[in-house]
Amino acid sequence: MVKKVNSSAGQALNLLFQGNSRFLKRLNSVNDNGNDIIKPPKLVSEGQSPFCAILCCSDSCMPPEFIFDQGIGDLFVICTIGNYASTPAIASIEYAVLKLKVPLIVVLGHSNCEAIQATLDRELTGIKPLSENLNIVADELSPSVRGAIEKNQTEERKGNLVNYAARLHIQHANHCILKSPVLQEAQWENEIGIIGAYCSLDTGKVDFI
Repeated sequence: MVKKVNSSAGQALNLLFQGNSRFLKRLNSVNDNGNDIIKPPKLVSEGQSPFCAILCCSDSCMPPEFIFDQGIGDLFVICTIGNYASTPAIASIEYAVLKLKVPLIVVLGHSNCEAIQATLDRELTGIKPLSENLNIVADELSPSVRGAIEKNQTEERKGNLVNYAARLHIQHANHCILKSPVLQEAQWENEIGIIGAYCSLDTGKVDFI
């Protein structure tokens, strides 16, 4: 069932935080009673009212509805490889804000991102991704990957270079989204909040950044 929430980015963020906590504990899921997440589309056929728009990676490992324990109609999800803030992705977010009045935008990246890894391999070895279109995406991801490489060369870092680049790219995607005049104005008018989130595929835990 679609949840009715106040048009508040803070309240929307709290729903995501609570949902991820339920997911980690595997307890008291909103989908335990009645299996909301697999009910027929008739539930939202007369209109949708999501409380959050999420730009996430095209990946089978971390569907937002599961890691945030939400049902059909709760999240407006846009998937691109490497959570790349492409023109169609930004247009989708604009629709969610203008038409559906979502109060919160989340850019969701994750650990061990294969798109980031492919871009890193290209930067370090010159080996191009599998197709020309993927190479174009790598062009968009490369500033974050280069930033991670440069940071790694200047100071000792703990953890994985790919995962650090993934975190940098979340911030970069947020910056690209806010180049949209529509979304800039919405943020200026305090109609939306925008935040980054990073999911560990090892644990399922989401850190908001």
